[in-house]
Amino acid sequence: MDSFITFFSFGASLFSSLATAYFWMVRMQNERPCLKPHLADKEFFLGNSRDGVRQIGLKLGVIVANYSALPNAILGARLWMRSPEGWLELTSVAFDKQTPQPFNVPSLQTVLLRLNATLSFPYQDALEEGNRTVSNYLNRFLTPARELRIELRRLGDEAASHTLTLASAGEQSAQLLRAA
Repeated sequence: MDSFITFFSFGASLFSSLATAYFWMVRMQNERPCLKPHLADKEFFLGNSRDGVRQIGLKLGVIVANYSALPNAILGARLWMRSPEGWLELTSVAFDKQTPQPFNVPSLQTVLLRLNATLSFPYQDALEEGNRTVSNYLNRFLTPARELRIELRRLGDEAASHTLTLASAGEQSAQLLRAA
């Protein structure tokens, strides 16, 4: 009878240790920082033109979801757009003036970030055509998929990079119709 109690006690202790280790691993996974951006809206607009450079501005709305069980904060952002030659970094990236920094993101919640940035391209007379100047420059210098890479800098000087596709308004409505 003593050996049965000893084996039962050992088995219960082993089960308890394995269960504790498993739940700690699951909890640790849920507590890792995990901020993921999702595109809310975008707007390209005509910027300055001087010294052989045409600037195109970008207003971007990004919903950032915190998939972690712990809160986090967004301290900064960097943006790139894909061109046929590689990634072009956007300059003058700034948060919207109406939204204070830092952006504190509660656990398992979302926040809306408003970003402003500038793309710079070589000036070309052929692309300066009426009200299609912005689309002419974007079609000439960027890939048709309009991919955007966003890097969110968070607490602890850590950064995570994500790639988003900027669909046009027609493509977004077609995607919504397919989903319905």
